[in-house]
Amino acid sequence: MYLANRFGLHDMMGNVAEWVADCQHPDYRGAPNDGSAWRNNCEGEGDYFSTRGGSFASSRKVLRSAARGHGGRTNASSLGEGFRIVRRPPTLSSGLV
Repeated sequence: MYLANRFGLHDMMGNVAEWVADCQHPDYRGAPNDGSAWRNNCEGEGDYFSTRGGSFASSRKVLRSAARGHGGRTNASSLGEGFRIVRRPPTLSSGLV
């Protein structure tokens, strides 16, 4: 086991490549900077998806969060790809903090 990251999480890399809502782009030029999905200029993408990071079957080159790839079609039999469940932290205005 490796040391925890700054969020206190251990061993988050290499489980699965994360299936993301962005369509494939050659680089990050023109990407949204507000955290929203990058869905413009997706012509011809159909039901293909993009991935971020690497999986248990990846080489060291792609075993990093900045690595991006063009995933397969949307189906349940894709090995090495998956979701990361995200929860937004509560805000002061929500009264939950």
